[in-house]
Amino acid sequence: MCLNGKSPTSDKEVNPKIEESNRFPFCKNDKCGYMDKNCKVVINPRFDEAWDFSEGLAWVEIGGKGGYINKEGKMVWREK
Repeated sequence: MCLNGKSPTSDKEVNPKIEESNRFPFCKNDKCGYMDKNCKVVINPRFDEAWDFSEGLAWVEIGGKGGYINKEGKMVWREK
């Protein structure tokens, strides 16, 4: 989550696509979710893996299967 009370953007250059989405992946207790730049959880940790958002979608994995979620955390496409 937020390290030393700092947001994910505090001490490093940020990928513009990540900054645009205002969603940053984080992991807690072996599950991943997303927080905003103020370290507020916006998508609760429930994924095994979580990648950065790009063009409004992020790749996530649950139980060995992947898919894309939207900014609200809704699965919009899933591997079969």
